[in-house]
Amino acid sequence: MKKNLVLFCLLTILLMTASAAGAEELAEDDLLELLPNGKATGQLTRAGYAVMLSEAAGITAFNAELPPDVPAGAWYAEGIKNLIGNGIMAGYTDGTVKPEKNITRVEAVVMLNRVLGSPPLSAEGVKIAGLENYQWAAGPYTWCVKKGFLSAAQDPSGVITAREAAKLLVGVFGTKEQGQEINQKMERAMKQINAWHLDGTMNVAMELVPGAVREMPEEFTGGMNFKVKINADINKDRGVHQLMTIQFPKTAKVNLPEMTMEQYYTTEGMFVKTADPFTGESKWIKYPEGVIPDFNTLIKGQNSFVINDVQQMLHYLVLDEIEVNNAQCYELAFYGKIDDFNKLMSLINNMSGSLNKTTRVWEQNKGLIKSVSFMGTTAVRKDDFLPVSVDARVTVFFNRQFQGEPVPFTSMRCNLSLNYSHFNGDINIELPAEALEAGDLPLEKQRPNEEETEKQPAQ
Repeated sequence: MKKNLVLFCLLTILLMTASAAGAEELAEDDLLELLPNGKATGQLTRAGYAVMLSEAAGITAFNAELPPDVPAGAWYAEGIKNLIGNGIMAGYTDGTVKPEKNITRVEAVVMLNRVLGSPPLSAEGVKIAGLENYQWAAGPYTWCVKKGFLSAAQDPSGVITAREAAKLLVGVFGTKEQGQEINQKMERAMKQINAWHLDGTMNVAMELVPGAVREMPEEFTGGMNFKVKINADINKDRGVHQLMTIQFPKTAKVNLPEMTMEQYYTTEGMFVKTADPFTGESKWIKYPEGVIPDFNTLIKGQNSFVINDVQQMLHYLVLDEIEVNNAQCYELAFYGKIDDFNKLMSLINNMSGSLNKTTRVWEQNKGLIKSVSFMGTTAVRKDDFLPVSVDARVTVFFNRQFQGEPVPFTSMRCNLSLNYSHFNGDINIELPAEALEAGDLPLEKQRPNEEETEKQPAQ
């Protein structure tokens, strides 16, 4: 499990550093023209909103069956198929979606938020009459009102008009072009940076399957939360040095000490030093060759990691202009959702053209993670487009079983807050001599797949 989580962290790094996909400028009239004549000015149906949302968000066709109340030749069939297949539109208990039924404002926002990912906290200072009946939608709804995409004076349970929906969708997705432009400028600026420092915190909440872990203290039967302090130096030529201090929860019966983990990631490989929980002795271990991409591929070559399928998972929006550490900055929002994690793993396999030794290890991890959604904000300096800080929220949902065994966790939720500093500073990464003498981390033995099992002689 530990090795699998390390691999997930590497995937997160790749996603956070990849370029965003390009998008054409979005206009309200373009969305309204998708509706049949006479339907672009009145109240909106679920069918009409499905078509508009599918177009605005750039959701591609998905191999999904149409509900029984959606004719294959209907003008809205493709839009509903896209939303149904991607888990954005939920049907009724009888399997129908009622395409001709009017859609309310709160329903429209909930579908929109399924595209954006996990909902943020409610926007401060925003009060909307009637929203108290929809607490599960308060976060995304108040955010849309605060940004001016919806009116606070309108009833959340009221039917949304086509014009309102167009304004909402253009407000949310119409700044993607500017956001992508700023993100690309930030990437170009970072290409000129050879070294920098990162520090911050990561709060992690692991939700356990009830009864899945035996002898778990009563206080932790529902899950476990812990906090990680991060301090890292990055030098593109020398490597990455990271110190992490893990603070475990404390209760009346459980008092786990802090654990410090030191990590080097260089051209020689990845080395980790942790304390033995039984003896307190610290020792270095090395991740075997092929478990992770080599340093030159992942760190030095990350800016050239351009895969269209990965790009389409990322979206950037401009939220505001703010001041951070006496610097004028753009506040840039990002969001994305990965529903086909196995597909992403396959893309990572091919990131350098041929990673034969790595492929088998990546294949072992297929099936562990069901989906990942992430969203957050980053502050980018207006004068040189260098990042100042990033706040991200990542939610990982695990499959119920992995390699024939039950997975004890249902989800992992991470709140990550990092600060950037010391750009092109004097940052020297030197791998300790004792790390080079470390033994390899033992790996789990891969279970044979069905094809290999058939080739084995009968016992």
